[in-house]
Amino acid sequence: MRKFCKILMAMLTIAALSTAAQASSKSYLLGLSFFQDGDAESALKIWTPLSKQGDPDAQFIIGALYESGQYGYEQSYKKAAELFSSAAEKGHARSQFNLAMFYYDGRGVEKSIDKMVFWLKKAEASGMPEAAAALKEIQKIIADK
Repeated sequence: MRKFCKILMAMLTIAALSTAAQASSKSYLLGLSFFQDGDAESALKIWTPLSKQGDPDAQFIIGALYESGQYGYEQSYKKAAELFSSAAEKGHARSQFNLAMFYYDGRGVEKSIDKMVFWLKKAEASGMPEAAAALKEIQKIIADK
């Protein structure tokens, strides 16, 4: 009986997390709809708390705003890198790619070619063609040396 209860609790936890992820995704899409309609203020009212709750799509958007210093977000490469890193750890391909570029440039993080390659490989595995192209270019540069 105890084993059954543990299995049931695990299944309910998974279902609850799945439902939370779907709700978060719906909220993100609502924010995107506002943004596309030119209502950035309403979009940010949705995305900012989602980002703080760990939604990778929202973390990417808010990270990009810190990177560019737009819509009331003071430019901060460090904060952008932190948000891209959090989203990248969750498998967000664009965040993985952006984080790789931050490591290449040393924006908000210590410059590291090894970490750049690591995140480019992750982004490539996540299906990002820009990452595959960047890795090919890096391999050419290394081969020419």
